[in-house]
Amino acid sequence: MLVYKYRGGDSNIFSRDLEAIENNEFYSASIQDLNDPCEGITDTRRIQEPLRFIGRKIGMGKKEDFDMLDSNTNEVLSIDRSRGIYSLSKNHLDELLWAHYANSHKGFCLAYDLDKLLLNIGCKYYYSDNVKYKKSPPKVGFFDMFNAKEKRMIAKYGFCKSKRWEYEQEFRIITKNIGLHSYSSNALKGIYFGYKMEDRQKEIVIAKLKNRELDYYQIKLEKSSYKLISQKYYQ
Repeated sequence: MLVYKYRGGDSNIFSRDLEAIENNEFYSASIQDLNDPCEGITDTRRIQEPLRFIGRKIGMGKKEDFDMLDSNTNEVLSIDRSRGIYSLSKNHLDELLWAHYANSHKGFCLAYDLDKLLLNIGCKYYYSDNVKYKKSPPKVGFFDMFNAKEKRMIAKYGFCKSKRWEYEQEFRIITKNIGLHSYSSNALKGIYFGYKMEDRQKEIVIAKLKNRELDYYQIKLEKSSYKLISQKYYQ
């Protein structure tokens, strides 16, 4: 299966992105840097009520005490902020993805062979899965408190998002730490040039990667339609 990573084309990050491609690296971002403010949210109410009951039994009574209890509960059951997230998509022809993540169609899109990408990631610890889209945050039960670092909990706070984001068709990799991670060069299969990407930048990309066995494609508008299409790019 192919998965895709949209990249901007503006001068501030173009060179950085191209260097990462040359070095067979991807950047796993902090959850705070992602554009969804609801990242990592879970519904912990089923835990908070029993804990509040226990708190009252041991003498807690002030609002500040219960606020601190709720805050600590959410902190324990939240994603480890030192972990990194690499977001991909299963769709390379979505106009909104090109607009939001590829500098309004001026950027480009990388195509990875997912199996090869996961097989050779240069870090020992990671989780990967499709993102699940739901109408409300996933519920966390009392038992989850004792398994907060296990895979089933990571699936709840790391791979669930609001249905409003469903169009992204996201596949996500969660790494042990934030930063650059290496992968095998044969995982990268092709590059799609955005509809508005400058010819000069296309030439730079092809020249920098001239020794790689990559396919290049041009994104175009289908006539009399709102759809995007891709065609083989010939130099």
